[in-house]
Amino acid sequence: MTELNVSSPKVLRVLFIAAEADPIIKVGGLGDVTGSLPRALRALEPAQTMGYQLDVRLAIPFHSAITTRIRELDRVAAFNIPHTSRPVAAEVFLTHVGELPVYLIGGEPIPADAPVYSLDTRKDGEKFTFFSLAVLELARAINWAPDILHANDWHTALAVYTLALRRNEDPFYAGTRSILTVHNLPYMGAGTEEALSSFGIPPLNDNRLPPWGSYQPLPMGLATADFISTVSPTYARAILTPEFGCDLQDFLQIRAASITGILNGLDEQDWNPATDPTLAENFDCNQLENR
Repeated sequence: MTELNVSSPKVLRVLFIAAEADPIIKVGGLGDVTGSLPRALRALEPAQTMGYQLDVRLAIPFHSAITTRIRELDRVAAFNIPHTSRPVAAEVFLTHVGELPVYLIGGEPIPADAPVYSLDTRKDGEKFTFFSLAVLELARAINWAPDILHANDWHTALAVYTLALRRNEDPFYAGTRSILTVHNLPYMGAGTEEALSSFGIPPLNDNRLPPWGSYQPLPMGLATADFISTVSPTYARAILTPEFGCDLQDFLQIRAASITGILNGLDEQDWNPATDPTLAENFDCNQLENR
């Protein structure tokens, strides 16, 4: 067996992108995963990662609620995102969660008075289309080309699709590969067509997809991602079936070799009954009384 050269590790750049991430902003389970997994990966030693030193970073939208939680921010980039009516300005701020760099991307499509998710798909479509495009411009603005772009659910799937369109023509993105994690397949970004069109995103031409999937963010990302993951091996198998495939099962079966399920883990620091201050009585495996 070849031994890993851990004395001089190679650097692997990984950019996670998501709509939310704990502890900065959390609405549901997506925030748990995207808040914990990047930190856990960044903490791994090269001996655990085939000799790579993982430079893991995270980008999320600069939601209004974040301003009440984080005071120390550094403005690191500003640029425009092309739009059919006029360029849309984006600003990027940097904060840290422990050792993890977190980029907060703001701009007019991410309004100050809006929640993380809106019941109006049109508003969410504009917000997350803008964010997905801004992520790619952020990488260029800070001159940090990721080796892996890891997107999550429909909100960031357009970054995967746009990366696939650009990397054959743009040397900056030529070495970037993508992973799209499906947490919730039924939510595909339906109703965002106007936003996609206004930001100049062309429909996908892929006859493996149902016709309706050619202009919905999640199917567009699934068709162009280099790799697809789900939140468990069971879910990876389930989305290949008519019962849970949401009419994408035939397409996903074609891509089955690129799909894997990785079971969501437990953050032992956050979910530790021995130290959890919200419990009436703390306990561990050696002290189970008064649970």
